[in-house]
Amino acid sequence: MRYIIFFILAISVILTNCSAPKTATESSVDNQQLGMKLWLQECQRCHNIPDPTDFNDAQWDVIGAHMRTRANITDKEMMLIIDFIKGANNQ
Repeated sequence: MRYIIFFILAISVILTNCSAPKTATESSVDNQQLGMKLWLQECQRCHNIPDPTDFNDAQWDVIGAHMRTRANITDKEMMLIIDFIKGANNQ
């Protein structure tokens, strides 16, 4: 019985690793668009909108954590904004 379970788990791992690489899905595109909309809407309320290339990914993470509390937005909204910025800054 243990061998059957081990065999099934081994096959599952192999099949999972052999799947085709993921491509951009419609939901990831929607998330990028929502992130851009939130970035334009929320950041502009208090200051000029920064260029995504002004900072690298690590710096944007720190900025995002700080600005989330200042802008009073949810973690999900901040993650959408940061993911959009990271995708746009190519750093």
